Amino acid sequence: MATGPRGQTAAGRGATRWGRGTTRGGRGAHPALALRPESSIAHGARIQHLETLQRQAKATIGQLKQELETARLQSANDAQQLRQELETSKRMSKIRVSLLKKQHDAAQRQSKVVLLQLKQDRETVNRASGIEIEQLAQELEALRATQERKRTEGARLNVRIKNMDEDELRGLYESGAQLVGSQISKIAELQAEVVKLTAQYEGFLQRGADQESLTCNREFAATDAAQRQVIQRLEAEVEVLKGKLKLADDQATEREKVMIGHVELIEQYKRHLADVKLSG
Repeated sequence: MATGPRGQTAAGRGATRWGRGTTRGGRGAHPALALRPESSIAHGARIQHLETLQRQAKATIGQLKQELETARLQSANDAQQLRQELETSKRMSKIRVSLLKKQHDAAQRQSKVVLLQLKQDRETVNRASGIEIEQLAQELEALRATQERKRTEGARLNVRIKNMDEDELRGLYESGAQLVGSQISKIAELQAEVVKLTAQYEGFLQRGADQESLTCNREFAATDAAQRQVIQRLEAEVEVLKGKLKLADDQATEREKVMIGHVELIEQYKRHLADVKLSG
């Protein structure tokens, strides 16, 4: 058995130290003092458990922030893609309208009297269409300005997001949802403008069909049929845009459900942490 410098055994030294710890001044130690080592261990375990829960909550909040940023970027990309498709459709419409104008000019040379009235009607429609197209361009420019302002606000929010608590994060999510809703609403308005412009062209073609019975001109009838085919293609393109818009809306709704689920999960973590602190 090992002995100390003065020949005292380890067991004896332990007994002596424990004796000093349990008696003081000839009096017995309080029974609660014997439980202090175990209480410290339990308290340390609770602290470690709280720290683990806090790390998990922090990781969940970080993931939620990333998913919120991803949803915002995806919504911006969807809106940008729809605007590009709308611009492409508008350019194609202008090209087709230009072709129709040339065909009408050829018909006018063969029936000057009747087609003179058609020319005047077409000029009136073109002026009205030009005004509406200009208005549409202004609305698109306003939409771009709004999008740029939202990007700037998003950059500022990204600077603040590291220090945000759960309430501020929920407010940021609601603001992003409102932005997605406003973008979808604006795209729907632009789509309605395209449908309205298409309807005006249909009215123009209908007036041409009414004059066809007076001119009995086969070439003009063929031109009218070609115009109707173009309008049908335009209607098909509008339906495609409607489908894409609905898909974007469904995706935004699904992302909203996911984000709400994460917010509820954070609330559960907060309640759990509060319960653990109270029990500690």
